[in-house]
Amino acid sequence: MADCHKLFLEFNEALNISPTVKKKLGSANKSVRQHIKKLCAEKRYPFKRFKVQGSKQLGTLIRKYGEESDIDIGVYFYPKPDILPRSLMAAMHTIFVNGHQSRTQPEHKKKCIRIPYAGKFHIDLPIYYLESSRGRGKSFLATKNGWVKSDPREFEDWFNEKGGNDKEQLVRLVRYLKAWCHHIADDRRVPQGVALTTMAGTFYRPMLRDDQALLHILKGISRKLSREWSCKMPVLPKDELLHKFSVSDRAYFMQQIKLFITDAESAVKMRSVERASTIWRSYLGRYFEKSN
Repeated sequence: MADCHKLFLEFNEALNISPTVKKKLGSANKSVRQHIKKLCAEKRYPFKRFKVQGSKQLGTLIRKYGEESDIDIGVYFYPKPDILPRSLMAAMHTIFVNGHQSRTQPEHKKKCIRIPYAGKFHIDLPIYYLESSRGRGKSFLATKNGWVKSDPREFEDWFNEKGGNDKEQLVRLVRYLKAWCHHIADDRRVPQGVALTTMAGTFYRPMLRDDQALLHILKGISRKLSREWSCKMPVLPKDELLHKFSVSDRAYFMQQIKLFITDAESAVKMRSVERASTIWRSYLGRYFEKSN
């Protein structure tokens, strides 16, 4: 059988964000933190700390061609601010309007403030308050509708537990799934971010080869979504992560994953690594190089 494990490891390395974007991301990160600290000092908000979370924290951040990457920086307060969460978000949004190095305007989203940077990346700022300065499950997320119990560290714990001693392989598999969905999007809504991470963790089984492990996860996702179109966050607030999909977008994704599974099965079984790599590249995109 065509063992493409080495090619997948090379693909994983190719998915790292470029040094240029990484440098700009670091500079933007520093500037954002300075603006927030200044706001909190002026307004006497009880700022506690920042915490990088999401794909950057888990190691699943990837580079994308023709589209920006993103990082999440949690802004934590302790004790609970004496201000409505919507108002706190609005104050955070205001400091980045016409007063920041980004040339694009920030967005006041339902659960975070988003700061775009000229098509290269964006920074999401979810805002929390802590019931206690220690322990899991003691933070609340600011939303336009109020405070919601949510601790991103609980999701990190869940993911790490699913990966176990083979966490590095699970991280790679999430990155492959993200690259595939980015490649097939074609102006369609496809699962991303936390949904792909959740499904990968749910169906993950350690294997010696990444190509076989990816095929196993694809089959698990296909079976699950064929029975029920649903993927819920495994920890509080246990949001439904696929609720925004239209009927046509659901049908498109199911068609794409079934095609991928069929061809991936062929790629795993065939003898020629070069032919197999051509199949993988057709689904995973330009960063998956053909075998020499």
